[in-house]
Amino acid sequence: MNVAVERLIKRHNELARAAKIQKLDRWDGTSDDLRARVVGLRTKTHPGSLGAAAAKLLCKIDYVEKRSVPIGPTNKYKAAASSAEFRTVGLPYAEIEMRLRERFPESQVTNGALRWYATKIADLRYARFRNYTLPERRPRSR
Repeated sequence: MNVAVERLIKRHNELARAAKIQKLDRWDGTSDDLRARVVGLRTKTHPGSLGAAAAKLLCKIDYVEKRSVPIGPTNKYKAAASSAEFRTVGLPYAEIEMRLRERFPESQVTNGALRWYATKIADLRYARFRNYTLPERRPRSR
């Protein structure tokens, strides 16, 4: 049994305890089948989807900064300040990825997937993301 299957069995058993169903001792099928089973079990025990959580984190404003001052640690203000003088700054993609992996350990969240969600949020034709607004800037991970 490989490490991915062991990890998925462990996650299945955590969710099975919450759903009060039988735990798995071993798995004879493919890892993709087990992953689908874990995802299905997760949706039964935890409300919310990966897409909704990703959109919410992509639109979260971490802080604001003055437009007239160069980017840096001295140009950070609480997110409550808002006017034309300030620009909103969101969470870095790496932090969003980390938070989503904590909440959805069985999923395979990537930077590319987050960028895909960001393009759908920015495009107002998608009704699913119409109530979301992206921050004006996102800090780069170093």
